[in-house]
Amino acid sequence: MPPHPLEIPEILALVGFFLPLWEETYLYDSWTITFELAPQTLCHCLLVSKLWHTTLLPILWSGLWADLSMDRVPNKVISRHSHLFQTLHFHRENQRRDFRLFKNCTNLVELRVFHDDKKYRRTDEAAGSGKQLLRANPRLKVLGWEGDEPWFVPLDVEDLAGFTHLERLSLDGWDCSGGRLGQVLRLLAGTLRKLSIKSLEGLRPEELLQQTPTPHSQSQQDSSDRDGALVLDHLDSLTVDKFSEPIDLYLYELVKHCPSLTSLQLCLDDTTLDTTLLANCLQTNCPNLNSLCLPLPLQARHIKALVRHSSRNGLRRLRFCVHGPEHGLVSAIITHAPTLESLCISKADDTMDPEEYLRYLVDCTRLKRFTLSHIFPLSFNLLELWGRQTWGCRDLEDMSINITIPREERLQHYAETEARTEEVLSILSDMGWEHIYRFYTREEIRRLMTNGTRLRQILELFRVQQLDKIRKMELNHLGFRPVTGRRL
Repeated sequence: MPPHPLEIPEILALVGFFLPLWEETYLYDSWTITFELAPQTLCHCLLVSKLWHTTLLPILWSGLWADLSMDRVPNKVISRHSHLFQTLHFHRENQRRDFRLFKNCTNLVELRVFHDDKKYRRTDEAAGSGKQLLRANPRLKVLGWEGDEPWFVPLDVEDLAGFTHLERLSLDGWDCSGGRLGQVLRLLAGTLRKLSIKSLEGLRPEELLQQTPTPHSQSQQDSSDRDGALVLDHLDSLTVDKFSEPIDLYLYELVKHCPSLTSLQLCLDDTTLDTTLLANCLQTNCPNLNSLCLPLPLQARHIKALVRHSSRNGLRRLRFCVHGPEHGLVSAIITHAPTLESLCISKADDTMDPEEYLRYLVDCTRLKRFTLSHIFPLSFNLLELWGRQTWGCRDLEDMSINITIPREERLQHYAETEARTEEVLSILSDMGWEHIYRFYTREEIRRLMTNGTRLRQILELFRVQQLDKIRKMELNHLGFRPVTGRRL
């Protein structure tokens, strides 16, 4: 007689990964979702039999976030099961766990940890450290390694010399002078797919132009490999975040060594950025680039240069924040209409031409996601204007419009309490929609500044435009979706 499927460890383990481990709580004041470990269902399953306990226990302890989300877990429990952890996250701001609890943690696949100087230790050097934990897990695939930004501790290249499977690396707050980052990139060139760098000091473009000395641990490599130029063949995603000193020249040189780059995110100061040079570097050396993210406010001329010239085969995803006049920006973006699938726009001042923005919805026929955020009140009826033309984006699935409401309307909005909530819920129900944030209370729905008239307009606009594939809509932070089985 064949065994029951749930007596087969491989099948039971697959089922175990679907059992809930976390309890979600939405904090309205901070606009965040918090998670707290609450594995009641899985804990009950551990008591069924020895087989279930052996099979499901590694799933329970597959990941640990050493912060408030697991604040109720006793230290002795963590120490006992630390050898099962595959994911481990530390955060400097709310770190409460002694590193000694994780001395048996040697099977990690993902680690986010910070450099701990003496003020983070527990009285003696044997207390353990982030460095020791890092070196004890050579099979890591994902690593976030944070330095100490105010002091900029020198990055120790040897800390990263033993990794042969690392695919994602994030470095923040290190002194990389002396070509340290270049050495790290050469060590990881054979596996690295995603790189994020933030607040690094001492970066010099010349370190990427010539071979820098390799660590002692790499001395056995063939001399021809050591002398070859840096090529990050597998790197497909690059994120460059906040820097206190200009990184432009280093960035221009870095992208030349990333022939497989498909995604680029840049948080840069537009007063020093030579976007024409960067765009030409990307177009020449990164032919497969299809995703560009510029989350900090930039002048339109910088965005226009990158959008128009950086991608050889067309962008599929574009996100940017713009301030100042936008002459020619819309036309530059429309050149990617045959390929553009996701477009997210933030406007950081009160200038905006709504008719120009309508062109995105009319001309970008492959668009599946569209987001518009405007931090100043608008003096026109945006939705009414947008209903005057037929949209070309028939495959639109996700749309978000978040626009500040004029002060007079906000005062009226807060004066209406329960009636506002009832109006919003009634409109959604009558028109075949439902709100999707189940953790919102009725009071929080009222506070989301969703005007009933605008809500009816956007829902009617979807119906008239025959957007049958829409799955989610957000209007001033109120998210809603079509009720299953009902046509718009």
